[in-house]
Amino acid sequence: MLTNLRSRIILTIAVIIALTIGTASAAELQYQGPVTLEGTEQFTLTAQAIDQVFRIDVALPSSYGQTDQNYPVVYMMDSNLMFTGVMNGAWGLQFGQEVPEVIIIGIGYAVENLLEVVTLRNRDLLPTNDPEFEAQNGMPDDLSTGGAEAFLAFINEEVKPAMNARYRINTDSQSLVGYSFGGEFSLFTLFTHPDAFDNYVIGSPSIWWHDTVIFDYETRYADAHDDLPKNVYISSGALEEAPDGDDFMMVSNARKMTELLQSRNYPNLKVSYKNFADDTHATSYLPSAIQGLRFVLGD
Repeated sequence: MLTNLRSRIILTIAVIIALTIGTASAAELQYQGPVTLEGTEQFTLTAQAIDQVFRIDVALPSSYGQTDQNYPVVYMMDSNLMFTGVMNGAWGLQFGQEVPEVIIIGIGYAVENLLEVVTLRNRDLLPTNDPEFEAQNGMPDDLSTGGAEAFLAFINEEVKPAMNARYRINTDSQSLVGYSFGGEFSLFTLFTHPDAFDNYVIGSPSIWWHDTVIFDYETRYADAHDDLPKNVYISSGALEEAPDGDDFMMVSNARKMTELLQSRNYPNLKVSYKNFADDTHATSYLPSAIQGLRFVLGD
């Protein structure tokens, strides 16, 4: 009887101790605010010609504060959506010593509404104006497609000078990473202002835009030039295109563009194409950026 009572008392004390420890552990959990990314900085920059406040995200290499060297730079669009993924992918490549340490600069929008981001990128990343697309996608009357030239001028004339003044950037090694409409913008830049960047990582470009008008830009460039001394990586996700081709033909068009560039026989063009077997349009941006940076920056 006494033994059973002692056992019950010991068990009760053990339960109380366990509950006390559990309560104490929970009480030690203190909210510290949102996650911050070490080695990053963020700015806003108001474009003079576009009348838009842009968000500029910057990721610095781990050695930046310990050296006085200049670093290659990687510019990317769609920073609101893709900055952290591209940053971590690039850091992984750097950790594995597959590419040199780089500064990553993401250009996005100083807005919180994702739908507003989508509408603004429609304005800035597309080379031509398509009123039918605007009507179908409910773009507001004060915005229109076809702003790629103005957006590129903003990058070249405002973003780059601001970044060059603040950071130690090697202006002889500048890369552009673009995806989807950003890929279309990258092709537009390649064919109209190729010297804006040394390397182009072009993921799932929206070549379908405005009846594949970007092929006209490629033709005009080829007619006027006998070389394209750039490193160009083009990719797509195999699941982006229906088997019967009755869609945006993301895979077919990306492959066609690559083959067309190869057929030009530019002596100093280095071009590669990759089709990611298991990826859709929602998932292929990350392997595109990682594999693309490895191709254009690796030895």
